[in-house]
Amino acid sequence: QEFLGERQSVSDLAMVVGFTTLGTWYLRSDVPSLQAGGWKCNAALMVIGDILAGAIGNFTKGTNDRYFIGPEAEKYSARVHFYLVHFHLLIVAALMNISLKATAFVSAYTIGSSLLVNDLRGSSL
Repeated sequence: QEFLGERQSVSDLAMVVGFTTLGTWYLRSDVPSLQAGGWKCNAALMVIGDILAGAIGNFTKGTNDRYFIGPEAEKYSARVHFYLVHFHLLIVAALMNISLKATAFVSAYTIGSSLLVNDLRGSSL
């Protein structure tokens, strides 16, 4: 309910599940380091699935309603909280032995950019 909002259509839920399943399956079959198996690989695939679900979920009406309808202070707080929990990439990097320094930079840049765009919402820029 937090991420998808209070109400979702069946078609939006099907889109999220389908995109997540196909995307995770594609990465599992195409990325050699994700084919190794074991608990780290499986955990990384679960986190990647969560990232994919979140990415496509941003295009659903329920998610947009959750972050853009209601009192302004509540919407702003919800969006900022949503941005700040985006540390998924660091978990995937740790599980797959990818550079944490580079991944931390990408994560910080993404979160910082999101916060900037959020603050510019409604601006004339």
